[in-house]
Amino acid sequence: MKNINVFMILLFLLLVSCHKQNKQVSGVNHIIDLDIKQDNVECYTDILNIERIIQLKGDVIGHIDRIIYHNKRYIILDKRLKQVKVFSEEGNFLNNVGKIGKGPGEFVAPLDMSISNSGQLYVLDDTKQINVYNLDGTWINNIKLPTYFLKLQVLKNGTLALLHPSKKFKTNGKQYKLYILSKKGKVITPLLRIPENQTDYTFSLRNSFQQFDNEIHMVVPFNDTIYSINDNQLEKYAIIKYAKMITPLILDNQPKSFNGLPSYRDVTQKYAMNYFYYLESEKFIAFAYVYKRRTTAVFYNKEKKQFKKYNYANLHDPLAFLDPKLIYDGDSLLSLFYPYVIKSKDLNLNFRLKWLSNKNPKLGETLSKLISNMKIEDNPYIIISKLEPTPKSRAGKYI
Repeated sequence: MKNINVFMILLFLLLVSCHKQNKQVSGVNHIIDLDIKQDNVECYTDILNIERIIQLKGDVIGHIDRIIYHNKRYIILDKRLKQVKVFSEEGNFLNNVGKIGKGPGEFVAPLDMSISNSGQLYVLDDTKQINVYNLDGTWINNIKLPTYFLKLQVLKNGTLALLHPSKKFKTNGKQYKLYILSKKGKVITPLLRIPENQTDYTFSLRNSFQQFDNEIHMVVPFNDTIYSINDNQLEKYAIIKYAKMITPLILDNQPKSFNGLPSYRDVTQKYAMNYFYYLESEKFIAFAYVYKRRTTAVFYNKEKKQFKKYNYANLHDPLAFLDPKLIYDGDSLLSLFYPYVIKSKDLNLNFRLKWLSNKNPKLGETLSKLISNMKIEDNPYIIISKLEPTPKSRAGKYI
């Protein structure tokens, strides 16, 4: 009888434990256990297989602040030159979208852009408005906004998610960082309220919105959770666990405020601080985090539940300067490669190329020829990669 009682107690404790675990992960698609002390791979080609290298040509680009791939075209936002450009899949310039001015269909300083399910391009301007275009540059209409915003995403239901409103803009006397607006620019709901005693805290959200499978994901600073925006609310989508160095959670199941933020010094020294991007495909998840002021890229295989890490502070690899931007055509990664960065005299380029050639002779030879023909004022290059090690017998196709 005593043994039966002990068995029943153990069974009860097991059921309670399972219930708690299920409660903790309810509604969460992915839980990634990341050991930030795990060794990094030595070279980007240990993770990525470069398939195509595409030069953007036909018109001058200052800097690519956002790039969208849609219907075999690249749409590029260049805040430095205050332009929105469309390029073909082969990298040839097709047309501009809008121009500088204060008339219909014109903008003063484009800040962000997003594309709707119907293929219309929404361009956020520094004049408290959004201009809507077809990709051939035809202007459709504009949307007046209640204040200034810095980031934009068109949601699947046609409503608008906007980040970083003016500090003077308040709802019911409170400050928020995220607003959901109607198609006509009217406030539907505010989210991510800023505590009144921390209104000067840095809440910068970089590369905040990403799309996967018709769902919008959003990263939040000082947090280990990726959120999705559904029915004009934030929901937990993925949790990235940093072992014992996990950043303190600051949002609840229906996040509406920043709570219990640690000091900036604690964040930068003790915790995995921030996401620079979060990208997802059917097969993998790619993101980058900052820990002790160093940025590390992580590539996570969803099927095998394995990850590989790469430290951007690599002093040998010439590919350390790849800038991942989006998922391309299903399961490839689109990154940017800037000639003015790689041709800098401070990078010891010859040493880096020699090091890569010893690791992968074919790719080292291809990249050496490509870089030798580059001019420092050339437009950025697009690099398309698969999440698999680069075979030493082949290299990417240069277009």
